[in-house]
Amino acid sequence: MQPSAYVIRTTTLIFAQIALYQLEPTLNKKVIT
Repeated sequence: MQPSAYVIRTTTLIFAQIALYQLEPTLNKKVIT
């Protein structure tokens, strides 16, 4: 595996987790409402 591909995959996973963490309260509010 190329180092660049590994870095891209890692950063993508990190950004995905951050996005999910920020979207979670919004989704919960929609579900509650």
